[in-house]
Amino acid sequence: GPVKKKFVFTTAMKNSVVEMAGKINQEEVGTFLATAWEFTCRVQSEVAPLEVGRPEELERFPAGRHSSVFVEGRVLTMRWRYRKNMNGGSVLQRECNCQVPPCKPTCVVGRMNKLLNDKFVGDEVFNVSESYSMMVVRRIMRLLLIANPATCTWRASRRGVATEMASRGCGGKQLQEEGEWR
Repeated sequence: GPVKKKFVFTTAMKNSVVEMAGKINQEEVGTFLATAWEFTCRVQSEVAPLEVGRPEELERFPAGRHSSVFVEGRVLTMRWRYRKNMNGGSVLQRECNCQVPPCKPTCVVGRMNKLLNDKFVGDEVFNVSESYSMMVVRRIMRLLLIANPATCTWRASRRGVATEMASRGCGGKQLQEEGEWR
């Protein structure tokens, strides 16, 4: 039979979906998608269980914790105890590049800072599941008339980041480092 073409998110699609999420009272889903995209995360094991943290946890990670997420200044930091392909876990950071406050609606640093505002260390970052978030993402895609929303999966986000990097001339080694892939 014919080979099915896999859905690939683009930056433009991601930005449109994230912005629309805010317009339909689904800010948290927009932040969920922005986080998965910006950190090239595996959603089920890396985004959904994220936990609020603090800077001190870069040095001393509390026992029993999955992760530590915090914003310090203009930098969003995520630390995972375990991450596939990364023995000893992982620390990734993304800096806000918005020229002036407030942050752009698609800025993952600004979005996460807002989300973490009312939470305590150790709380789960997201109160939405990956399945609920994908349902909302697909609904938004239909509203935006993006083709084939039913074929969209969370892997499409990682695939999209990798595809765009490759189209900008990034080599295999750089792709592997950026996504922490083998």
